[in-house]
Amino acid sequence: MSVIPTRVAKPKDKPLVEGLIRILYSRIYAPLRNRTFYSLNEINLAIAELLEQHNNAMFSRRNESRRQVFESTEKQYLNPLPADAFELKYYRTATVQKNSHILLGQDKHYYSVPMRYIGKQVSVIYTANDVNIFFENQRIAYHKRNRRLHKYTTVADHLPSNHRYMLGLSPDGFIQWGRGIAQEVELYLENLIKSKNHPEQAYKSCQGIQSLARKLGKEKLISACSTGLELKVYNYMFIRNIMENRQNVPLTQVPTLPFHENIRGPEAYQ
Repeated sequence: MSVIPTRVAKPKDKPLVEGLIRILYSRIYAPLRNRTFYSLNEINLAIAELLEQHNNAMFSRRNESRRQVFESTEKQYLNPLPADAFELKYYRTATVQKNSHILLGQDKHYYSVPMRYIGKQVSVIYTANDVNIFFENQRIAYHKRNRRLHKYTTVADHLPSNHRYMLGLSPDGFIQWGRGIAQEVELYLENLIKSKNHPEQAYKSCQGIQSLARKLGKEKLISACSTGLELKVYNYMFIRNIMENRQNVPLTQVPTLPFHENIRGPEAYQ
């Protein structure tokens, strides 16, 4: 909706608008110009009071006011205000990822979509409070907007477990991959998956860790996972930062103490 104060090719309309601005300036702005206000609400209340006086003032050449003209002529043609307040809507497109979520780049937050739309391009319409996801003009998902960075909003029904193996993605698959490298990697991935409300929320992190192993080597991954287990920190960024910024620590066993007659075993402390 747009307000068009003057009609196209109607030069006589412009003086009417300018005349109204002059009247409002003299009746509202001029009386307030020397007053001091301490809040926007205080200013608005003062303007509303003078605007009401302006609307109730009689025309100079007619025995009626602007308020009377509105009530008798214009009001009957107006529709009721909508029940819900108007909200700005924003439009984006996104591709449904393999973990059945789309990324809303504005907030860097992930929202779930029914599994069957994986790989499809969808339309995202969001407001200050809601996120609606459409495919071919049909709404397929709705979420309350969440602005937590790099977090997931997931509807469990979007993730039917009987379809997970069709995608080649599963908690067991990632854990088995880690087991093939080292026990530290296996345990780290297992704890990473358990730390999420839904296993699918960990898939992207697990895939990222697999990519790090290919790029930076398995030895660095084992060392990073060992540190993560010790500190109980389970996320992709932690592993990446360690692997990229810390020199690889050789994974040697702690040297055993040499045999000595003064070294006793646990049986000596019974």
